[in-house]
Amino acid sequence: MIDEQIPNGREEWPPELLEHLKTFRQGDVVESPPFAYWGLPHHGVLDLTKSFEGEGEIVAAERPPYGLILTQTCDLVEEDARRPRYPYVHLCPVVNGDEEVNGEPRIPAGRRGNIERGRVKYQILLPDLPGGWWVADSRLIIACEKGWLVERQPIRAFNDESQRWSVGPWVGRSFYQPAFAGKFVQGVQIPLIQSLLDVKKHEPEIFAAIDGCVEEFCLAGADHDDLDDAAVVVLLRTRNEEAISWLQDTWVQWNDSAAACEINLLPLRFEELDDISLKEYRSLTTIPLREATPFPDAYEL
Repeated sequence: MIDEQIPNGREEWPPELLEHLKTFRQGDVVESPPFAYWGLPHHGVLDLTKSFEGEGEIVAAERPPYGLILTQTCDLVEEDARRPRYPYVHLCPVVNGDEEVNGEPRIPAGRRGNIERGRVKYQILLPDLPGGWWVADSRLIIACEKGWLVERQPIRAFNDESQRWSVGPWVGRSFYQPAFAGKFVQGVQIPLIQSLLDVKKHEPEIFAAIDGCVEEFCLAGADHDDLDDAAVVVLLRTRNEEAISWLQDTWVQWNDSAAACEINLLPLRFEELDDISLKEYRSLTTIPLREATPFPDAYEL
């Protein structure tokens, strides 16, 4: 459906388009992308869908001010491809968190820290886009044919290259979440989340210690669908004995909840990032946690 419509060679693409694409990178923003999707008003979820007249493509009258380019740079530019294969650029809407909605900031102060730390699965902060507190939202992906970019100029949203490189992994995390057995979710994952939320609320100084030293919680082993034994590994940026002591004490509670779900919870392991091998790290699976937890690349359940 797509392949047969792509030009047979680079020379058949509009030359001004191929040249202009060289100025864009993943993580740039462009002005005024379309905001459109397919929906049925009589089965609508969003107010926009419910109020739309007719059926089919729902097009917002007011476009977002910016769109973040999600397409990987090589796939976007295809500079050395004899037959470019990617006719589309993919974007997501960008909103200004400072903009008022019903008298309140679109993104309240209480959520901003989580977004800044990368703890909201579907949103990423664009720190160097001027004129507001700008956030991209991956819940809507917009496909535009690349020729649409000819009338747009790239705007840099990340002055720091390491921050711009975070866009690709963020896109991946937005659409990937490991599948665990239901008994692991009920017996280990949810109790872990609840314990962290409770300590954040009632013992903030201990939570701060956990937040400062824990990089992520992981599950060892490859079989996540039928777990009888579960080995949880805590990856540490640095050692903090107060945080480690709390986690070990709380492990008793997690062990009880795991046993109730017929899971044998093995002793908690602590590994420092500086000491763990790449091979072992790749054998671990991150346990998704809520945005309130200390895991900086956390997902929401």
